[in-house]
Amino acid sequence: MKNKMKYNLFTKRLLDIILASIGILIFILPLLILGLMLKIASGGPVIHWSERIGLKRKHFLMAKLRTMKNDTPQVSCTHLKNPRCYFICFGKFLREYGIDELPQLYNILKGDMSVVGPRPVIMDDARLIDLRNIKNIHQLKPGLTGLAQIKSSKYSDDSTKVKYDEQYLNNISFKLDIRILLETNYYLFRRNFIDKPKRNPEISSFKEPVFSAGLQHLET
Repeated sequence: MKNKMKYNLFTKRLLDIILASIGILIFILPLLILGLMLKIASGGPVIHWSERIGLKRKHFLMAKLRTMKNDTPQVSCTHLKNPRCYFICFGKFLREYGIDELPQLYNILKGDMSVVGPRPVIMDDARLIDLRNIKNIHQLKPGLTGLAQIKSSKYSDDSTKVKYDEQYLNNISFKLDIRILLETNYYLFRRNFIDKPKRNPEISSFKEPVFSAGLQHLET
């Protein structure tokens, strides 16, 4: 337990700073170009700031490239009757490949988020918030990607996602973080990272490598 706490407090934060810094250096120019394209295509702000729940239940503003129209209701996409009609011209593409999440590198560098962790909860998702509170998931910083993202689907119910969040909390390690990052990249390039429904597997033991267990499903 002490080793896990030491990794979570020190090594994990160092890994976050290194990876976020590298990511910003790599993507800063493409993001500036995308920002200009978004501004021309739809006007309004380029970055969408969304209030989320972070470490120890503290609220923070999470950055995303704006992929939806200015008049879109401030709720989760799952609560919109027809979310597709709200996307700007190439917003769906940005979402499909997770490109809209890249500004969260700033949140990671700032310390609000980690590269790997449970995804930040939107404020109107009361059931997921309650389930995470019961399992003490708030002890973790929210992440750009996480175990629930590579083992479940965006169509999975909240209790399934929280089971994976809890599993990550109880097994957090450098090795697991690297596996989650590798598997996330696999799905990004396979175009399965956001919108395609996947099967919902049973929770597996960590005796089985994440790579072999998780090549079947994913969400954001």
